Amino acid sequence: MVQLEALRSVIWVESKGGPLILLEEDVVPYWRDYLPVSDSSLTYYERACEVSDYLGSIGVGSRSGLVFGEQPYSTTWLQASEWDYGIIVRWVYAENEAAVIQVLTQLSNRNWQRTDVVLEVTNEKLLLFDAAVPGDDIETFIPVQIPKGSYVAETLHYEANKDTSLTLHRFVPKPE
Repeated sequence: MVQLEALRSVIWVESKGGPLILLEEDVVPYWRDYLPVSDSSLTYYERACEVSDYLGSIGVGSRSGLVFGEQPYSTTWLQASEWDYGIIVRWVYAENEAAVIQVLTQLSNRNWQRTDVVLEVTNEKLLLFDAAVPGDDIETFIPVQIPKGSYVAETLHYEANKDTSLTLHRFVPKPE
């Protein structure tokens, strides 16, 4: 279980209706939202919108970014020792933030589902932001810190009760 102190100053990021994206900090300036990608007729944002699942990966320059698709849920990153590096929390529905925080304090290591989404971290500092905003114009973002390495994403659809539902993502070291 997570200690309440780890959840005291939660910052949420939201999109204007599209997906969110997680990029390494030094790649963020290359995110050009509505400009076409050089090897495609699609824009960066259109490519992000093509991710139809909760989580997907797209190329950005020579690296990749993680797209949080499906719905434009309010999202945050929580770093706590109970979750190794931390977790992405997507607020599907809840009465208020206090209800979300209360549910998170009761979260245990339960039925996480491994995905085929891989996160390669070469820069420990990442940013989570609205994919509709160009990288050089971001005002609202969440800083994420994950040690360098290769990770596999795991997802948990957590319906704590009839009033509170969250989609959670964590990153576990990729098996060699």
